[in-house]
Amino acid sequence: MARARAAWQWGMALAGLLLAAWGPPALAVGGGGEPPRDAARAPRWPVAAAEILAEVNRVRASLGLGSLRASPDLDEIASAHSRDMAARRRPSHDGFESRLDRTGASLCVENVAAGFTAAAPLVAAWHAAPAHRRNLYEPRVSRVGIGSIDRFVTLFACD
Repeated sequence: MARARAAWQWGMALAGLLLAAWGPPALAVGGGGEPPRDAARAPRWPVAAAEILAEVNRVRASLGLGSLRASPDLDEIASAHSRDMAARRRPSHDGFESRLDRTGASLCVENVAAGFTAAAPLVAAWHAAPAHRRNLYEPRVSRVGIGSIDRFVTLFACD
């Protein structure tokens, strides 16, 4: 449990970097999260969880890491968090310890995002932030849940 909390604390310390990276795309599309008036230019939200998992696993494989396998119980946890972020209209890691406690796992990592319309740029943004990159490529996690609600995404992976 101490290792999981340490991973979470490290992620929180650098979360500002990734939140800064997410802010402009989310604000530029539709003026602060409202749907654009031009339906032809409307963003495609949510990004499909299957696409995100495929992209994460593609990059993990290129680094010699094992694939993450989808876990229905973690999908439920991740989706609930994405719904909460959508309701609050902001990405956050609020309640991480509660999500960790629900899993029974000894280690969980979490990445969140907002405003992405495709999996590749989303995973690239996570890769660009050191704490989120470390979470993506944590070799001890094997199961993952992905919740993509509206323009908010949660990736929640555990051992």
